[in-house]
Amino acid sequence: MLPIIYGGSGATPVFIERSANIKQAVEAIVTSRAYDCGLLPATEQYLIAEGVIASEVRGLLQTNGAHFLSKEEEYKLLALLQPNNNRINPMCVGKDALWLAEKAQISVAPTTKVLVSEQHYMHDEDPFANEMKCPVLAFYLEPDWMHACEKSIRLLKEKNNGHTLAIHSQNKSVLKEFALKKPVGRMIVNAPASTASLGLESTLPVSVILGGYTTGRGISAKNITAKDLTYVREISYPVESLTSTNGIDEAQSTVDTKVLEKILKKIMEK
Repeated sequence: MLPIIYGGSGATPVFIERSANIKQAVEAIVTSRAYDCGLLPATEQYLIAEGVIASEVRGLLQTNGAHFLSKEEEYKLLALLQPNNNRINPMCVGKDALWLAEKAQISVAPTTKVLVSEQHYMHDEDPFANEMKCPVLAFYLEPDWMHACEKSIRLLKEKNNGHTLAIHSQNKSVLKEFALKKPVGRMIVNAPASTASLGLESTLPVSVILGGYTTGRGISAKNITAKDLTYVREISYPVESLTSTNGIDEAQSTVDTKVLEKILKKIMEK
């Protein structure tokens, strides 16, 4: 059987932590979500913010072209987006915010780039938690970064299969905790997720095929490049011959062997 590549589009959770450059973060998120009408892989869909900065985030979102939906407007939009079984209406895929608002009979400013639904909590019946391939954001508030961490994990596991996570923060401890604990293929820091995930102006390999699972399915959860699509033939020589030929330090060779043995032992235990 040939190896399988799972390249998903993803619906990325993005967290704005209180130490972030909030203005820069909001601009990046709105621009990223609106770009190509939300069709790029790993585009932000779930915006999580700490309660202490909620007012500032709301204001900046509106300044940058976000329209916050009322409950009545949410019902109208959902009737258009997901008329049957919580599945996205194909007619709405890749449409901009103004088109969606017009078809749903929602009055918005002509500068509107994204439509935002503020949710108090996440639950299985919440249609805004489903992946939407159009510029719609679900906005969640959490009291601190630890609760935001748990919300991100739940979104990644239940709705996103560990595709991509984005975070805006200057706190190195928070960044470390998110990086270590999240079941995710890639984490985007202080950048628009839609473009940075593709390797544009980021340290990730340039690719439009993003591994979409961190659950052991498919050949990889990382950015898939040409190197991943090739078979590699290798040649092995005894360590002794390399030592005598290249003058490799014997003590170092012994240490390397012990490290390798430990790694193999852990692999066998799993």
